[in-house]
Amino acid sequence: MSKQDSHRADFTSQLPRGALSRVAEQLGVTPHFVSYVARGQRRSERIEKALAEYMRTHPPDPDFRVPREILRGFPSIQVCIARRLNVLDSTVNRVVSGRDRSRRIEKALFDEAVNRGYKP
Repeated sequence: MSKQDSHRADFTSQLPRGALSRVAEQLGVTPHFVSYVARGQRRSERIEKALAEYMRTHPPDPDFRVPREILRGFPSIQVCIARRLNVLDSTVNRVVSGRDRSRRIEKALFDEAVNRGYKP
């Protein structure tokens, strides 16, 4: 990515699961290409507009937080989620500790805990 493009937002941390596939299907392109654009690795004005519109019409829930008791009962979830989402363990840890917000990571943590038997 060039210096002039470095100011563009990384959409991926703000999009709910499945959003890239839905945008790709709507535009008739592959989810991989939409992912490249969302991460700022490729440019496509049409896809950037579609992602921005998707975020406008599907805002994240600002009140969603991962209940801390989930993580006490399932300590391996953080590593599992980091590998699944291809992010650093420290990134997941910042979300878990409340120092950062990522709807995508929070949702993945919650879903994984439910899959492992957590009852909300």
